[in-house]
Amino acid sequence: MRVHVVEPSTEQILAYCAESPIERVFLEDVARRGQGRFAGVENDDGTLRALCHLGTNVVPSGSGCDAFADEAGRAAPRMLIGEQEAVSQLWESGRRKLGRARMRARARRGRSDSPRAARCPPSRAARG
Repeated sequence: MRVHVVEPSTEQILAYCAESPIERVFLEDVARRGQGRFAGVENDDGTLRALCHLGTNVVPSGSGCDAFADEAGRAAPRMLIGEQEAVSQLWESGRRKLGRARMRARARRGRSDSPRAARCPPSRAARG
């Protein structure tokens, strides 16, 4: 079976999210606001079986998320967030592309992703 990756319509995204509204609340919110960029894996009947938000964070959902490896690599995400199986599928198929994108982004910034403080702020107890 050939995988067909598409740029889904807002209607397709909302219908997909309605199938599991609690798990897909972030995807629905972003779609309703008209923000972000999405890729979807379309079934033969035009419904989505997988969806992926592509931005600073990549958020895959559904089955067949390995199909998003190229799109996710181009997005150069800082993190993959989402359902365990969906994230695992995407990471396993796109590990090399996602790793290179992350290293390019880190090299441009010239610093670690972890924020560092010169000293820790005092705790509430120490402030009195």
